Amino acid sequence: KMKDSAYDTMYEVEDYLWWFTARRKLYSLLLNNSKGFKILDAGCGTGADLVFLKNYGNAVGVDISEKAVYYNKIRGNKVIKADITNLPFKDETFDIVLAGDSIYHAWVDDNKAVREFHRVLKKNGCLIINTAAYQFLMGDHDIAVMTKKRYTKNGLKKLLLNTNFSLEKIFYWNSFLFPIRAVMVLLKIGDSEKSDLKSGSLTNKILTIIINLEVFLIKRGISFPFGTSIMCKSIKK
Repeated sequence: KMKDSAYDTMYEVEDYLWWFTARRKLYSLLLNNSKGFKILDAGCGTGADLVFLKNYGNAVGVDISEKAVYYNKIRGNKVIKADITNLPFKDETFDIVLAGDSIYHAWVDDNKAVREFHRVLKKNGCLIINTAAYQFLMGDHDIAVMTKKRYTKNGLKKLLLNTNFSLEKIFYWNSFLFPIRAVMVLLKIGDSEKSDLKSGSLTNKILTIIINLEVFLIKRGISFPFGTSIMCKSIKK
């Protein structure tokens, strides 16, 4: 659960802000033209990704926040108020579980959450996770969205392999902007607890061009050695 103000900001920007649009492009790469599947968005936030997931099948979201549920209902999404570490679904319900920046939150036991994703997935079902990378990048935005931990590729891999998933693909992204982000965090540039999610339209256009180039390269198989986020696709054994 994030601070209410972070949900308000997210709802305002997640349809068009560079980071969210890039994340959805990378999801579509991993979803690989899947159609007609039962999909869970675990920790669905204010619901733009859930709208996107409807292109791939019958999608439902869960989130622990009343504010998130409210915004999802405005969007017309199917949503249930629930904790991702205790999902209100039967075993082997879903073909795909998407956990977009939800396992790192302060209230989440990531081992429990991944075990729950495994439980509700069908055999050979697909889990897609996006999460924050590198503990030393913990900054003001993390305070606003209540981040408990940031991961490395190896740490995330270990979490999944320990829960009986096989790893299909894992990569860092938002790599071009990584040095700028690192400098800002280390020099404490920015106002405490303000979310990173607000940026002017010119800044957004420039960052969109930069991140789209990176997405283009990732789609062509380029692997970056670092980034501010990690995305992975794993399969339930």
